[in-house]
Amino acid sequence: MAEARFRPCAGRFRLVLERLSHLEDILANAGLGPVARALMDTGMSRDQLLDQSRGFSFDSGGLSMKLNPAEPGPDAAEIVNNYSEELLREIFSVVGKGREGRRAARAIARYRDGKEAIEFTAELAEVIAAAVGHAGGPGKETTPGYPLAHGHPNRSK
Repeated sequence: MAEARFRPCAGRFRLVLERLSHLEDILANAGLGPVARALMDTGMSRDQLLDQSRGFSFDSGGLSMKLNPAEPGPDAAEIVNNYSEELLREIFSVVGKGREGRRAARAIARYRDGKEAIEFTAELAEVIAAAVGHAGGPGKETTPGYPLAHGHPNRSK
């Protein structure tokens, strides 16, 4: 989408899809010195949140929760269906959910026992809401913590 929008400016900018934490390496590899200006998209868009295939919506979307589906590493489905209860607890603790995170990790582990997999965002939200007891709606207070778990793509299940 950004590529099409900036096509009229070709030659005056470089589109790079990369983590902000890699900025220094990106500039060095491109042979660029100090940069006077940078335009960065560092957030989520409404389109990303509403696209059910990305798994952020509570309207029974698939369980991906990746801002960039092409980025390597596990998606939320792999994390909640394969990571151990202990590792899920660790992910939730980093998110700052404390006891709620422990309850959510335990509920996810119990729910998936005897079941093939948690497949939908709404299904995961219901499991978490039942565990932590939020009346405001399923899963809206505790999330799978995908961005944090992504830092552990090779963590053992």
